[in-house]
This record gives sequence, C-alpha cells and structure tokens, in this order.
Amino acid sequence: MTSVTTFRFRLHLEQDAVFSVTQASAGGHETHDFVPGNVLRGAVGRHYEDFGEDAWTVFHSGAVSFGNAYPIRDDGLPTVPVPLSWHRPKGASTDLNDLSHEKPLGMKLEQVRRGYVAADLGFWHPLIDHRQKTAIDRAAFGRARNHALFGYSGLRRGQSFWFDLVFADVPLELQRRVRDRLLDGPFHVGRSRGAEYGLVSVEPWDESRSPADQPPQAPEDGAGMLSVYLLSDLVPPPDETGPLPSAPLFGLPADWSAVEPRSFVRSRLMAGFNGKWRRFDQDRQVLDKGGVVTYRVAPGTTRAELERILEAARMAVAPGVGLHRAEGLGRVLVAPWLVKDAKPCPIEATPPRDARSQADRPLSNAVLLAWAEARVVERLLPLVADHFVEEQEADLRKLYRGAMGKAVVMGEAPFSHAPSRAQWGALGDLVVQVDGRAEIHSALFREGDRKLGIEGGFCTTGVGRKAWAGHVERGGLRFDGWLQRFTDPETLKKALAPFDLPTDDAVCDALCRLSLVVQAGRAPRLLARLDTSGQGADR
Repeated sequence: MTSVTTFRFRLHLEQDAVFSVTQASAGGHETHDFVPGNVLRGAVGRHYEDFGEDAWTVFHSGAVSFGNAYPIRDDGLPTVPVPLSWHRPKGASTDLNDLSHEKPLGMKLEQVRRGYVAADLGFWHPLIDHRQKTAIDRAAFGRARNHALFGYSGLRRGQSFWFDLVFADVPLELQRRVRDRLLDGPFHVGRSRGAEYGLVSVEPWDESRSPADQPPQAPEDGAGMLSVYLLSDLVPPPDETGPLPSAPLFGLPADWSAVEPRSFVRSRLMAGFNGKWRRFDQDRQVLDKGGVVTYRVAPGTTRAELERILEAARMAVAPGVGLHRAEGLGRVLVAPWLVKDAKPCPIEATPPRDARSQADRPLSNAVLLAWAEARVVERLLPLVADHFVEEQEADLRKLYRGAMGKAVVMGEAPFSHAPSRAQWGALGDLVVQVDGRAEIHSALFREGDRKLGIEGGFCTTGVGRKAWAGHVERGGLRFDGWLQRFTDPETLKKALAPFDLPTDDAVCDALCRLSLVVQAGRAPRLLARLDTSGQGADR
C-alpha cells in the first residue's frame, strides 16, 4: 500500500504575478487565475543540483506532487474550481443546479464557467490587472520599438492562494528537504521575473476547511450514479483511449460505465517543450480542472460494498492519477459533496471585487480595448517624450552656462564641473538596461555603503558624483536634482496630462525611460552648441 503524506501551504503575492495561459507573444495576453503547480515545482527546481541522486524522485517520478495554488477568500476560506456540472437558470444569480445526476425539466440553463467556490458555496474571483509595457530598440539608442507596445495581464499583489504538497512513498528526510527549499523565500515565479513581477512568499498553513478535505459521500440508495470531480487538470495514461476516463483509473470497479450525458468535461491537446531535448513532447489529451465524470453503479451493489469501494478509491487517487503528477496534475475527488445531488442550492454570488477584474468580461472586449489603448499610447508616447525633454532643456542650458563660467574662473576645462559627452553616453546605455521608473531611479541615485557592500548609483559614485553634483546653480539646483525630474512620478503624470494619456505606472515607466534616452541623445548636440570659451552663449 502506498504511503501518502500531504502538507498544506499558503502562498502570498508580494508583487503582481503573470502566469501565461500560452507562451505566444502575439495577440491578446491572458494569465491563469491560479498559480500552476509546475511553477512551484520550478521554484524548488532552483536547487536541482542540491538534491543529487534524489532529483529524479523529487522532480520527475511523480512521487512528489506540487499542487495548483487556488485562491483564498478575504475571510480566510480556501476555494476550489467551480464544477463544470454546475448550471443556473439564465438570468438568475443564486439558484444552482448540478446536472451530473438529473436535469430539471422546463428550465433554460447556462453553465457556470468561471470562478472558484468555498465550503459555504460562496463564489470567488481573483483580481486580475492589465499593465502596458513598451519594448526598447537598443539599436536605435533605446527609443521605443515601433509596433512593440504590449501588455501583461497578471494576478494583483496582496492576494493569497493555498496548495498541497503530496509525497507518495518518499523518505521523511527527503520530504523535509523539499519543504525547506519551498519555504526558502521569498522568491520570484512566473513570467517577467527579472522585472517587477512574480515575488511570492510561502508559509505552512494548517487550514482544513477546503471543499477538497471532505470525505467521499456515497450516493443515496437507488441513485445508481457516482461522480468524480477533477480538482486539477488530468492527463489520462496512453491506454485510456475513450472520450471519458474508465472507472479503474480512479480505483472504481471495471464494470462501472461512464454516463456521457451526465459528465461535463473540457479537453484540449498539450505538448510540453522539453528543454533538454530541444523539442516538443508528444501531444497529450488534457481534461480541464473542474470537470465532472459520472459513472453508473453496477446493479446489485449494496450500501456496505459501496462504502468499501469509496474508501479504496479514495486511497487509490490520493497520490494522483494519470501522467505529469509531479506538476500537480491528476488531483481528483471521488464522490465529493460538491456534486452529490441535483437539488437547487442557494449560493452567495460574490461579484468581482474590482471593475478591472477580467473574470466576467468577454475576452474579446478586453483584448480589443487593450489593443486600442496600446496603439494610442504607442503612437503618442515619443511625441510626449520629445515635448517633455524640450521643456526641461531650458534649465539644463542654465546649469551648463553656470558650470562653464565657473570652470573659466578656476582655469579648468569647460566641463570639469558638469556631465560630459561620455557621461551622457554612459547614461543612455544604462537606462536601456534597467526596467521600470523605480529601478532607473535606484540605478542613478542610490547611495552606496562600503561597509554593507552596497554599490552606489551612476550619479553618486566616482566620476559621476563630481559631474552630476559638482555645480550648484542659483536657487540650489544641481545637475542630479534636475535629472531626478525624469524619474519623479508626479512630474511624469503632468507631462502626460495634456495628451490625455493614461497615467498608470506602466505608461509612466515607459515615458521615464524614453525621455532619458532622448535626452541622452540630444545632450551632446547641446554641448556642441554651447560656447566652449566659458561664456555659455549659444552659437
């Protein structure tokens, strides 16, 4: 008998996180509304070499299963995907019918396709935001690349998710090592980890009120049908060739047959990419999470026999079923209370908590709006950057005139107390390598500390410190103070306002980077026009 041990954890999003539904770069981008188990497997995989000979057991054998992380409601209740057998009357928001056993007569029903449900039957929708980004053409001195403005939809930071880590016949010492690596955080997961996305923390969680924790419930006498609920995606083994899995896959008797009219599954093809072989794996059929497969109980099965069958099935599916169990696939519940009958159940239809949530919006509308807004920003942002730079150059010329006059009085080179052409070139190279306004500000102006091993910023270290802080104009303005206008969010928002563009963080980040690149390219021409005699007059 397989020895199965389960540990539960809570995952908290410290930053927005992106878990792409597809890896395609074209078209509308969509994120999962949960944290896939393969992401958590990859987080522990950062320490792959540390496991030595045990790496195969942990990451490939399926003996260790990293489950999907599903949302935790604000009141602390864990949720699971809504069963696909759940339907409600069209136009209704609270009446629910489970069609896995019986279809009500005389009612027009619609399937509940999205969302998660807790033990009190209350719906829940994770918060999803859309943020726009702009790609940079480094060959064009860091200007925004044409037709390269894109967007990420991601789970909003501050939300929490729960997941189970399942060990099947794994030594206790190896279990401890895996758990320790998982708790060794915070760490980054998902897409765009090198930018401002994906920071998460994980901690043990002893919550036991999940719908997945309820024991199997045998159907009432005479019901004749029993359902299996897919808590995660399921990849049937190669010998499963039918449209629905056979009963023995879930530890049920072979003479039990699937009832297609009472089963509700969605399937797709999956072909994972093997990085070692540099090729795609064989196509596999995947049954989506939330699916419900209903079986007809063999005639003559007594209540006592049914109880024994359910207990054996519960033990059989505990480590997972099918392929790719290491990634959290194959988690199922046999005879769960969520699909135990077809009686209407009152539910708390909690709407999305924020207008920006994509949970109940048609995807086509969200994609169209994002595309249209992205095109407007893409076309106007270079114009905004040019206008913003021109507005700031008047003060820059004053600073240069004062610094050059000071150099003449002291008998020094014209740019001894001001940024030279080399400084502007280095600034342009730095900006295109850093993502986000906050990161650019830190790279330019952070204070170093040798004792703590903290490296100073571009404008606060070595030659840069003398150039950017070496001259103070009347009124106390210095070159570094003037440069900070390009990273100040309020200043950037004011620059965007006349053009009626969005002022969210993504657009401000893009304007910050683009404006600095434009200024770095224009500054050498400005220096060439200034009178190198030290008088500071334009030629």
